Amino acid sequence: MNRTKRMQFCGWILFLACALLFVAEGFRSESPLLLVASLLFLLGCLFFIIPLLRSSSSKKQSTGRTSS
Repeated sequence: MNRTKRMQFCGWILFLACALLFVAEGFRSESPLLLVASLLFLLGCLFFIIPLLRSSSSKKQSTGRTSS
């Protein structure tokens, strides 16, 4: 994974952490609107991360490299 993709991935991991904190707050405050919104935010973050992971794994398979 090149530097740009790695930085994008790290950014999305931070967004995931925020989304999980929002979900926890939605449960704690028993707010259905906050819970639904935070779950949608979490799902959106996952949808953006999946292509980053797939492009990284497909490049490894095509080059035959298994570097960390």
